[in-house]
Amino acid sequence: MAILDLDVEFEIVIQSIVVAVVLNLVVMKNLNEKFRILSMKKMDIKKPCRNRAFFLLLLVTSR
Repeated sequence: MAILDLDVEFEIVIQSIVVAVVLNLVVMKNLNEKFRILSMKKMDIKKPCRNRAFFLLLLVTSR
């Protein structure tokens, strides 16, 4: 039974990692689309880059 419990726990860990990676990819895709729209609306190039760096910093520090 102990081996089965370890397998189940390992499977749960793998599933949670996969879910986290997929969610991260979805969030990054949405952020990239939003920034693309922002950069189309505004001709100022520096502002979206600064915002992107800020959001990346938020994503890294929120973990």
